[in-house]
Amino acid sequence: MFILLRDLEACRIVADELHIIAGRNKFPWPLTCALFIKAWLKAQISDRQAGIDEMLKIAENADTSVFRDMLFALISEQMVRAGRTEDAMRTLDRALEAGGTLSDKFYEAEMTRMRGEVLQAQGIENAQQAEAEYLCAMAVAAEQSNRAIELRTATSLSRLLLQTGRSGEARALLAPVCAAFTEGFERPDFLAAKALLAELT
Repeated sequence: MFILLRDLEACRIVADELHIIAGRNKFPWPLTCALFIKAWLKAQISDRQAGIDEMLKIAENADTSVFRDMLFALISEQMVRAGRTEDAMRTLDRALEAGGTLSDKFYEAEMTRMRGEVLQAQGIENAQQAEAEYLCAMAVAAEQSNRAIELRTATSLSRLLLQTGRSGEARALLAPVCAAFTEGFERPDFLAAKALLAELT
């Protein structure tokens, strides 16, 4: 859950503890999770390319089959940040194809949001397609009462609207989503949304 909230310090603590426990007791699935989180942290903090390579290797492991869609989506996000948009889209397609018995519907909204992110990163000519993906992701997140992903998607869409000269629409979209939160104000996604909202004021 912490990896979805982008809480780097919490992820580091969980990964370190899980790595020790899983390694000592020879639990393959938890050990794979710990190694993936460590690779994701490396991509986030120190060496994005090395982190991506490690994440890809781990995602191919049979132990990840029940949530491989989520892992590929997380890898795709790092690829976008590295400017590898074509690789990101291919990896995201793999995530959608992988399905997954554990994270199937749970991660649907985030994977749809990521398609919007990739399309947007590939060029402003994709703005209409990206907007459609974001709107779909917001609808799915709202249906699932997944407010964290709804906020993240609203922020992504608001950035696109600002980029295309629709700042008023961006503020009208983002402001009520932020206002609905009563906790989690220190989380990275909420801070990013508030910073963008201040820019739109």
